Amino acid sequence: MNLADLADALELCATYLRLSGANDFKCAAFEKGARAVENEGEGLIAHIEAKSLTDLPGIGKSLATEIYAWAESGSLPKLETLKDEVPEELVKWLKISGLGPKSIYKIHKALDITTLDELKEKLEDGSVATLPGQGAKSVEKILKSLSFLEQHSERCTVYDATQIAETFYNALKDQAAVKRISIAGSLRRQLETIGDIDLLISAETQNAEALFDVFVGQEEVTEVIARGDTKCSVRTTQGRQVDLRIVADHQFEAALLYFTGSKDHNVILRQRAREKKWALNEYGLYKQNAEGDTDFDQPIEASTEAAIYERLELPYIPPELREGRGEDQLTETPELLECSDIKGVIHAHSNWSDGRNS
Repeated sequence: MNLADLADALELCATYLRLSGANDFKCAAFEKGARAVENEGEGLIAHIEAKSLTDLPGIGKSLATEIYAWAESGSLPKLETLKDEVPEELVKWLKISGLGPKSIYKIHKALDITTLDELKEKLEDGSVATLPGQGAKSVEKILKSLSFLEQHSERCTVYDATQIAETFYNALKDQAAVKRISIAGSLRRQLETIGDIDLLISAETQNAEALFDVFVGQEEVTEVIARGDTKCSVRTTQGRQVDLRIVADHQFEAALLYFTGSKDHNVILRQRAREKKWALNEYGLYKQNAEGDTDFDQPIEASTEAAIYERLELPYIPPELREGRGEDQLTETPELLECSDIKGVIHAHSNWSDGRNS
């Protein structure tokens, strides 16, 4: 059983529920279920086999029935029903900043539209602006985001993502308030293509606003998508979303491990922690209380990523290998291929001769 797939399916079910206009309680139940699956890890399989899922926090009777069905068929009955009821095109609307599931549902129902082309038409002719909760500013933001979506693909090359990330990294790294800074996410794992770009900083809470000001003030920023107390998201001239998170310095290593991912790798680590009656999350490594919940009053000393792996009886796993593909079976840290290991002759043609590129 691929439990990461189960967690994704539960998340997707919550998304479809919101797109169907369901109440928040039903949606939250599936989101809590996804968190429970991630936290329980491989231990969930024993509960599935024993039909004892309701013993776990966050999983009620209805959700347990869905998971039992998934274990037998590979799909959630509720999700399959929702896919028949909710137009698939509406899921694409979620990529547009300024539009959440509730807004999408209201626009879809009020104007009887489902495609991005129809949405664009209704945005431009003023129909959306007349709906409750919408207005000229909201429409302008949605249209701008939709334009980005049309111009730019969902992912870019690791090279292009690196150029964007380094611009923000270099602007922030020398700020006096920054204690530590790192690129995270799929870019740190060096995937061939990258979606959003993630940056992580440790700093004092009172300095977060000033650091966000530097972040959003970069020339590449065309839109501030969201700005909260600990996270800020922007869109760049290249159409990429860049997320900056700020954490306390004692949380930095655990947060870096968590936000580097991948989700499959994090599931493996959480399961190993649970086998020791511990809990691993973005805040650190902790003991569990008698109910099996995280006891934040009992942290386990592990001040670096390497120390967390050591506590979990694993060698340090380089970010490039954190994909949930059996890396937890390694007995020692592998040596990755370096550029200096590659020998050969490079031969290229440019437009100085018979090539087409400069």
